[in-house]
Amino acid sequence: MLRALICDDEALVRAELAFVLRDVVSRCEIVEVETAAAALSALGERPFDVLFLDIHMPGLSGIEALRRIDSIADAPPVIIVSAHEDYALAAFEHAAVDYLLKPVNGVRLAKALERIKRGGNPQAPSPSQSRIAVELGASTTMVPIDEVRFVEASGHRIAIHLYDETARYRGSLASCERLLEAHGFMRVHRAYLVNVRHIVEVCPSFAGSSSVRVDDRARSTVPVSRNHVRELRSSLGA
Repeated sequence: MLRALICDDEALVRAELAFVLRDVVSRCEIVEVETAAAALSALGERPFDVLFLDIHMPGLSGIEALRRIDSIADAPPVIIVSAHEDYALAAFEHAAVDYLLKPVNGVRLAKALERIKRGGNPQAPSPSQSRIAVELGASTTMVPIDEVRFVEASGHRIAIHLYDETARYRGSLASCERLLEAHGFMRVHRAYLVNVRHIVEVCPSFAGSSSVRVDDRARSTVPVSRNHVRELRSSLGA
């Protein structure tokens, strides 16, 4: 039984989210409130497994509520549900576990709940530098850097490849490299970065170049240019 608290000042939005949630989760108990103050009060009265929180509400805003939730013992994971993308980074700084854009898509909601399930206690503080902001579907979310298998540049588009999803990074490959290099990522090609910890096989190729296979669902192959082969093999102890 999933115990969910939905906080939004618009009754129609609450009803729509509750409908999608019941479609995604077979057994759930939902409590609806229309202000952040009411949500804080409800959290003090009984336990919940997840809080869906809007940003723009009369009185206390969602971000202000997040600051207070940070100090609540046994507070549930918080998923922000907003019509605006602008507050994603502020939300993640206060340990929101996901950021969904209205109207909420059932598939995207299911993935957010699965992330909570995999993470155990996602509300526990996590250093911001251990996560990366990416675009998944219609929302901006923070994913653990350890979950990234490799990064691929195609023109001006930077793709972040996870176990079974591909997200978009807003920035250059160079800026992404600066962010990830301290976490075990290597530049192996002018268009690719790879997480060395997720390499499962080195595959020799032609003319001195090579490729590696990573442990995502598809066992994807990442090219390694001849200029990076020696450095990669050295890092792998091969």
